[in-house]
Amino acid sequence: MVQKFIPVIQYISAEIMYIIGCKFTIHIIYVHNEEKQSLANTGSLGVVVFGKVNGEKIMMKTIKTLIVSAALLCGAAPSQAAIVTLSPDNVNRLNEFNPATDSDSVFSTRQQLTNKQYTTLFTSTASFNAALLAQLGPLAANQKYQIDSATLTAGSAGDDYTVLSRAHLMITSYDPGDATWNEADNSANTVWGTGSSIDQTGGTDWNSTTIDTGVLDGGGFSVSWSNFGPTVQSWIDGGSNPGLFFEDIGNTVLGSPGHQTSGSNVSWTLDAQIVLIPTPEPSSLGLILLGAGLLSKTRKRKSVL
Repeated sequence: MVQKFIPVIQYISAEIMYIIGCKFTIHIIYVHNEEKQSLANTGSLGVVVFGKVNGEKIMMKTIKTLIVSAALLCGAAPSQAAIVTLSPDNVNRLNEFNPATDSDSVFSTRQQLTNKQYTTLFTSTASFNAALLAQLGPLAANQKYQIDSATLTAGSAGDDYTVLSRAHLMITSYDPGDATWNEADNSANTVWGTGSSIDQTGGTDWNSTTIDTGVLDGGGFSVSWSNFGPTVQSWIDGGSNPGLFFEDIGNTVLGSPGHQTSGSNVSWTLDAQIVLIPTPEPSSLGLILLGAGLLSKTRKRKSVL
């Protein structure tokens, strides 16, 4: 009699593991006429015992509870966590003083009247994922990379950058390694969205909404933007990654120290981890409960024998 329950129980267990995305197996024990039969023996989250008294109601309620408990346990235990570091793919200074020249790998912002300088910075989603893979490892089908925080830092002890510039998202498509003050793509002679030089007020070539404003670090030689977590998360989740634009928030004096630094002194620091992706599906949950119902009906039929 007990053997007839095994296919239904195994079906329920398989569906539970599919829904919660974890390798939990639930021991289910059916009790009839003082006989006990274990229907799963590969490790368990809990043991469920069904007897003759209100067995059907107890079974339904217990399975629901175990599904919720297992899902909570899965979500609470990330596989790995690490501090992930990488360099941008391109750091590109746009220089009003040399508006038609090719780009150079300098992080610079200056709002002097006759010599403004902006910086575009691009890090591809592929580069982020490669760094996460190298330092956290590969993902299983039910996992994702979670960015708990993302900080960009510019400057070094030997090459200061101390301007508290603002970060924005780019709008106009451009060549990250070949954009200039006058052209979004110097080699292709493609102008910016304004029809001429880079937008200086925002809204055309770059989004006027500020993602973050830089903060001078404790050593006084570099600036950090520490609120990029949601932005980087959206990129690795498959969202559009147009690159970043940096503008000065004040006037810097020509030749003053700290208004620029080499692109090699710009880096990302990500606090990241691998987490499980919740995959509840109402249709599958319905199948579980349907299977539970079939089990209770089968039990009723066998109880009268």
